Amino acid sequence: MDSPTLYVMNAAGEQFPAMAETTVTDGLNEDKTLSTLFVENEVNEAFIGDLDKTWYVGGVEGPADDKLWKVTIPRLRSSGERRVVSVQARLKFIDDMDNDRIYERYDESMTAARFFTLLFDGTPYTFQFQGSFASQSWEGLFDGESRLESFQRGLERYEMEYELLGNQVYLHPRIEREQPYIMHRRLNASDIEKEEDASEFWTYARGFGDYEGEADSGENGGVTERANLVREYESPLAKVVGRRHAPPVKNGNITQVATMDEALKNVVEQSVKVAITNEFHVLKGYPYAKPENGDVITVIDDVLQYEAQTRVTKIETVRDAVGKILSQKVTNGGQNISERQKAQLNAAGKFISDLQKGRKTIPFNFQDGASKLATNLLLAARTEVDFTTQGLVLTDKSNPNLVTLVNSAGIGISEDGGQTFRDALTGAGLVADVVTSGTLNTHLARIMGTDGIFIIDGDELFSVDPDNPDKFVRITPGNILVRGGGATFLRPDGYAFLVDGIARQNMLVDIQRVYPNGTEFDGYRNVSTQQVIKDVARLHFKHDFRYLHVYVSHSSEYSQTECIMTIEPLGFGEPLAELRTNNVDQTDYANAESVIVVDLGVPDGSRRSLWLRFRSSSGNFVKCACIGAWGNG
Repeated sequence: MDSPTLYVMNAAGEQFPAMAETTVTDGLNEDKTLSTLFVENEVNEAFIGDLDKTWYVGGVEGPADDKLWKVTIPRLRSSGERRVVSVQARLKFIDDMDNDRIYERYDESMTAARFFTLLFDGTPYTFQFQGSFASQSWEGLFDGESRLESFQRGLERYEMEYELLGNQVYLHPRIEREQPYIMHRRLNASDIEKEEDASEFWTYARGFGDYEGEADSGENGGVTERANLVREYESPLAKVVGRRHAPPVKNGNITQVATMDEALKNVVEQSVKVAITNEFHVLKGYPYAKPENGDVITVIDDVLQYEAQTRVTKIETVRDAVGKILSQKVTNGGQNISERQKAQLNAAGKFISDLQKGRKTIPFNFQDGASKLATNLLLAARTEVDFTTQGLVLTDKSNPNLVTLVNSAGIGISEDGGQTFRDALTGAGLVADVVTSGTLNTHLARIMGTDGIFIIDGDELFSVDPDNPDKFVRITPGNILVRGGGATFLRPDGYAFLVDGIARQNMLVDIQRVYPNGTEFDGYRNVSTQQVIKDVARLHFKHDFRYLHVYVSHSSEYSQTECIMTIEPLGFGEPLAELRTNNVDQTDYANAESVIVVDLGVPDGSRRSLWLRFRSSSGNFVKCACIGAWGNG
């Protein structure tokens, strides 16, 4: 086994390698917890007797993981002749926020920016908004409560979800990432459980907005009297089960009808919550499905007759001591009421969906010509059956050349009276040349290459390089994704204009020639005797290529004098490339032109500008000009 990346760290910052499996539970806007069990062995004996609530656990996800988990409950016991410590820990960010308080009291309306500035002031954490949020009125804010309590209240009042990357807290209105993979009982999920919570099931809600003061302050009358905006929302299900009243929405900061209507609809339609929990399995040859909170994916279980697009809301991950995932339990939030209602009431839509997914058979009069022909032939066949030592021989009485042989080796089909057989189905598999028509539903079956590197699955075709998983091709409806090169396109005349994913044509670069003080111009090139760098041209381009080629003309007064040319970023920084030449002016025309090549790194599509600059190595004159520039690769 590789050396463990898992470690424990004491209050003095000393780290000790550790051997154990860890279980991390991470839910959206919930506590992030870790549990593990350290058994005394050659690795763990160095710390097992000293570990207490001042220690941390780190390296859980591998060598690049910089998260720390604060030990909250260590339990030391004996097991035979060995010591064992069970540990409960929480993410350091959660622990830090829970053990610090803000003692000042605030009674005011606050923007989200002011709230979180006050909340994180004096901590090592910063925040960044990933959307816009309405101001909220606060009464008795902070006032001695922990920063964690205030953080949780802020997330609820401003209707946010958060992600933590390093010490940066990203605040979203809702974390959603559309993902191309699915979770299917027959593919990568097992032990699927569906849980529906209808303890707060509402079909009607009323909202009050656009008023001054707190909702329940009682100043100048109740909120129903002060509100300038009063709206209501009723679910279509109210006609079936009656009105079930939700708690009213009271928010004086809501002044727009559309905003209030959306808030009321969310209260009602999301009042029944469905949770889907399953064990997730990483497929061999398809390592790119890695669930994260906020992923929007489709969950399918044909036994439960459940199929829905859901969002991952909690992940429980078990890893070994080197960070390798051993198992994952994923919880997905499900459809809201209206979506389930549409699915139940739209019988026509469900029928078509069932046909597409192979759950229903199509009526005979809708079948294609080949299927009809096959059915008619089978029903109309006049067959003679012989039991022989070779097996069951079926012969068409009208055409004795048509013979079918059935035995323990498989099924054979003959068109020459049984002299030769085309195997239709044997233990080695199905021979496709005898299949003349039909549909293989890839939502119910997967087509794979022998090494698992070519897969047709659902509506996706996926092929990956067995030696490099970062090189793959994925084809989905309306999109082809090629990563790591590999795509080659030929024009009608046979010329390959795209090879390994890289265009072969050159991309022009805009050149702006300059004539700075301290230089002269001979009508063609800039001339300088200075050993201080001077500008020749400014190069403008869009970073859609990797290699920049700068075509330059150059000469020197004496062969002992070098013309030193550099490609540099705007301002002054380290040169990206340098060329030194000493061809003498007017005598060495063959060597008076060169190409400087600059590796710009992986293209990112940004706008870039660089300088071509030159100087003399000795104080004698040198000349330089930019003839052209282009990019490729």
